[in-house]
Amino acid sequence: MEDVNSNLNMFEFLIYTSDKICVPTLFIQLTRDIRAGLFLARCLELIDENGSFFRSAREWQEELLISHRVVENMRKKLSRWLQTTIRKNSEGDPTTYYTINVEQIFIDIQEIQKKRDRPLFPKGKNHLTSTLGHLTDS
Repeated sequence: MEDVNSNLNMFEFLIYTSDKICVPTLFIQLTRDIRAGLFLARCLELIDENGSFFRSAREWQEELLISHRVVENMRKKLSRWLQTTIRKNSEGDPTTYYTINVEQIFIDIQEIQKKRDRPLFPKGKNHLTSTLGHLTDS
């Protein structure tokens, strides 16, 4: 029994102290795929004030532990929201420049919200609007 408790303590330590990759269930609903939801969530974490960022396939592989093939599949699957251009970086490695259509993501999330039995956001302030609003204001 002591071994079981020791293992449980180790798991608890890992769960509460290790780096985590979070995927909002809303992004899984939006993309209809857990990996695509994860990829989209991470893209939204990386964007700058212009809704853009760059990332090499190697960086995706190291960070999310996904293959180059999966990265390519995610780029295709998320093409409704992501526009990509591949260029060589200063080291000569191919790097993908991503531009995210935050406004379209926002519209699609609102459509999901309309179909839900319960509101996505509590009455009052819409947290998504305040979070993503600065990127959709032009």
